[in-house]
Amino acid sequence: MKKYKFFSDFQKEEKWLEIMAAQGWHLKEYNNIYYTFEPTPPQQANIRIDFRDFNSQQDFQDYRSLFEDSGWRHLAGTKNSGNQYFIRMDGDCSEDIFSDSASRVGRYKRQANMWLTLALVFLPFPIILEWYFVAIPLAFFICALYAWCEYKKAMKRDDNQ
Repeated sequence: MKKYKFFSDFQKEEKWLEIMAAQGWHLKEYNNIYYTFEPTPPQQANIRIDFRDFNSQQDFQDYRSLFEDSGWRHLAGTKNSGNQYFIRMDGDCSEDIFSDSASRVGRYKRQANMWLTLALVFLPFPIILEWYFVAIPLAFFICALYAWCEYKKAMKRDDNQ
């Protein structure tokens, strides 16, 4: 099953994923547009989300290994996807994937930096597109004016002959 949903709050997303698991839907994949679920027996799940991008596949593998050694299994997320989804494997590990509030806050800072970067990358587009949308009608108007002037010149030549 695929679900299209957008969250701006990690805690709300975690709660929704836990509700889906309780209803028998296990997160299989997330690709920044939709969630893919597979049917499983309903379970009480503790799902947590981190936000990270990695420079290399080896860094990503080391990151996943660190969490698995701490009792968290990686559910979804790729090297460049940003959101990384984890489910608690056993009751012996901590309730949260973050050891302190600074690391939890770091997740929001990394996400904010991503949004800022995207904003800066796309900032020139409205300027370009505005010029583009103004330039086309202006070009048509200039072409029409030129054609009208040429038409008038041709009419005067015909009248003079």
